[in-house]
Amino acid sequence: MTKPTPAFGGSFSTIAGMLLSSADIGKIGGIANQSLLHVLAMLFFDDSRDQPKDGFIGDGFEPSAGGAPLEVDIKAGVGFQWDGGFSDPFGPDYKPVVQAADETLTFARPGTSTHSRIDVLSVEAGVVGDESAVRNAKDVSTGVISASSVNTRSRWEATITVTEGTPSTTPTTPTAPSGHMVIGHVLVPSTSSGGSVVVSDYRPRLFGLGSLFENDPGPDYSADFIPGSGTELEVTPDTGLAVAVAAGSAVINGQRSFYGAQVLGLAAAPTGALHRWDTVYATPDGTLGVSKGVDTVVSLKTPGAVPTGAIALSQYNVTSGATAPTQFEDLRVREPYTGSHLQQGTVTAGNLQDPDAYMLVSPTGVTGTGYVEYDFQLKDSDGYDLARDQQFLLYITSDTFGVPADAITPTIVGSGTINNSGNDRYLITTDSNGLAEIRLTRTTGGVTNLLLRVEPVVQNGADRNRGAVSMDSTAV
Repeated sequence: MTKPTPAFGGSFSTIAGMLLSSADIGKIGGIANQSLLHVLAMLFFDDSRDQPKDGFIGDGFEPSAGGAPLEVDIKAGVGFQWDGGFSDPFGPDYKPVVQAADETLTFARPGTSTHSRIDVLSVEAGVVGDESAVRNAKDVSTGVISASSVNTRSRWEATITVTEGTPSTTPTTPTAPSGHMVIGHVLVPSTSSGGSVVVSDYRPRLFGLGSLFENDPGPDYSADFIPGSGTELEVTPDTGLAVAVAAGSAVINGQRSFYGAQVLGLAAAPTGALHRWDTVYATPDGTLGVSKGVDTVVSLKTPGAVPTGAIALSQYNVTSGATAPTQFEDLRVREPYTGSHLQQGTVTAGNLQDPDAYMLVSPTGVTGTGYVEYDFQLKDSDGYDLARDQQFLLYITSDTFGVPADAITPTIVGSGTINNSGNDRYLITTDSNGLAEIRLTRTTGGVTNLLLRVEPVVQNGADRNRGAVSMDSTAV
């Protein structure tokens, strides 16, 4: 690949009495602009691909379903696009992509009543004159001075393009124009099925330079604790025989692991005159669990054992025939997470691997009576596929984040494996290419609107999952 042309500190030279053309004057600002953007290109340079990273910052250019069934909203924001074929000596090859205001696009349903279609959203960097004025100018050929309207200011902008796919019962994704960055796919349902567009976010991401570093305490800090002083990893009663664990992080043997909020189901209550004490724990690989205690007489207490390498968060009592746990005891060791925990030389390639990796959920377009199919693809921070196996938890909820009204069963239809871990939560392992192909099937009831939440499983502290968690809605 072609690296960016070095462009630091250039200047435009003149001599006394030299007449400057409009192109000469434009080069003066162009050199400053080129130098600044070249610095950014070097800061976002990707050694593995031998070129600067393309991508978007924050929620810039994020596509999402709009207020009407066939509308797609695109957020304002900023990105950067590398143009390896750009050869202007006074222009940048690392170009800002700017969307000054939110924009709404309206899509048309496919012309055939029973076919759906996948469209591709893409953007390209460009420059537009956004301010003009009347100026007197001298014609270089005739010498005549006359008034004319000229652009007095230009700015970077983005051109958003929609590439329509071919309607089909199994639609495929079209190719975006050359030189464009893909920001999303839009599944446009058929006329007969109705419904709203399904939007998948395909933006490559650029994370701020501060996110390249994880403030871990390092292996020399041996104390286990829960950073913070609030509700991090707090265990409270949930509905019935279940407990809720708040989101948070834990430092275990010098390694910081992150946990999403979870509800954990409990074993049935003891019978007779017995009771038990269960223990809720957290493991370094990002798993929360319950260790069932021993059913004993009320005068004895034999709590569930904490697995080796894990830390205890809470204990609670389950009495004979109880429908809910009681007597919660907070076992969290609390401590603020400060700079004193940092150890020099502990951030290495081994414990900081793809910190912004994320799982992208996208519809394949394959649907049928009572089912819809999705691809789950592991991506790096630039939006490129990561070729490695990855475990993640798939949560299936209603569109109001509750338990689905109808029974939904996920199955593998191609790559990957799946195991049901209960409570509408499934442990899924991708293939070696980071892909899992899943079909969601409605086994009871009518049309059901769902939300899918993906939570990658932390592997030895390597996958921090500070990138986006993909959420897609679907109906089966």
